[in-house]
Amino acid sequence: MRPKQIKIEDILEMFKEQKVMTLSALSGKAKCSGKTILRRLKEHGYYTSYNMNGKYYTIPEIAAFDECGFWKYDDVYFNKFGGLREIIKRMIESSEMGYTVDELNKKLNVNCGSHVMTFVREGIIARRKYGGFYVYFSTDKKKQNSQAGKKEQHIRANEIPELDEYLSIRNINEKLIINVLTEFINNRKATPEEVKDILKNKNILTKKEIVDEIFHRYDLFKKKDTIEVLQEVLNLEANLKENFNFRENMGTPQIEFRSENTSCDVCGRKNHVLKTEKRNVRTTEFGEFTANETILYCPEDKYADEENKKIRGYESDKLKKIVSDNKRHGFDVMCFVGQKKFLENKRRDEILNELKSMHVDTSTGTISNLCEEFLIYMKCAHESNLDKITDMIKKEGGYVIGMDATQDTFMSGLFRESCIFILNSA
Repeated sequence: MRPKQIKIEDILEMFKEQKVMTLSALSGKAKCSGKTILRRLKEHGYYTSYNMNGKYYTIPEIAAFDECGFWKYDDVYFNKFGGLREIIKRMIESSEMGYTVDELNKKLNVNCGSHVMTFVREGIIARRKYGGFYVYFSTDKKKQNSQAGKKEQHIRANEIPELDEYLSIRNINEKLIINVLTEFINNRKATPEEVKDILKNKNILTKKEIVDEIFHRYDLFKKKDTIEVLQEVLNLEANLKENFNFRENMGTPQIEFRSENTSCDVCGRKNHVLKTEKRNVRTTEFGEFTANETILYCPEDKYADEENKKIRGYESDKLKKIVSDNKRHGFDVMCFVGQKKFLENKRRDEILNELKSMHVDTSTGTISNLCEEFLIYMKCAHESNLDKITDMIKKEGGYVIGMDATQDTFMSGLFRESCIFILNSA
């Protein structure tokens, strides 16, 4: 049996009797399907409520929207611009200083908390943390900064205590930020409350809310890699106008490294912890730190060499990029020493003093060893890039310089060997 056909005029008459109706009520009165009702309403135009799960309908002839586009009938709310997504986006975009969730709740008479979180994740609106809660702004950076500036002026003018806390947080002393970040590095599982107490024991007083804000600002709740946090500390320290050495309070930072290979290369099963190794590492980028490396392995495919029972351990790739296996001086220290020695012709004691200014303590004997390592790496670089080097010499002319036949030391001999290798190949 074909569904009953209904004219739009019949539906409009129903709305004259009852200003807002649900789809089920309309289809019951019209004795036809809800799909048929919706088809007719689409032809004419209609509005759905932004509360009550959007189940109430009305038509343009009935809705008496105010200048802001709102209309209320009993406990049912409508807006001429659409549902909550469109309303909240429009309100925030057109506002002078953004909205808090409480302000949106009062304006719209609905609970917006879960909705704004979704809209932030979708990139429809942006937010900034003010003390213990958020204020929502436009995603346009220029407009967002303007809105935030006016919001802060409003805070100052009205002396709003709960929001005024944010102003002190926004302008946190950079030395305090450094202290919080360094305590996080050495106490990676510590909460903001625990970090506050640790600082208190060192006569550094602050509030839990401020430590909490620093955790949010630097993504510490997500257990950010400590080497990245150390880089943040060094950047802050470099920008300080006054002399400040965070290591005086912190000592040698403890940096966690864990193998990125969470599954076995052979069988694909989940890897387990094999052991944790510690070693002091010195770099020009990070200074001196203790690397705590967690090495993983697969219990099912444990051995890389069954005969010799050599365990297949998975080490940290991040640490390997900083320092060679079983070495204490980073690649950047080796390169620094090599450049100073062979390009700038610096003496070992001069290089030693420059390294000390970069928080790298070593010895003249170690500098000699690093020079040898540098030449070994240079020889490998020459050999692996031989085609490029010989092609460049043939096209542009020139020759390899730096051969020294007057000395018979390991370094001059190795460098001479590398140069002869290139010349013979060219």
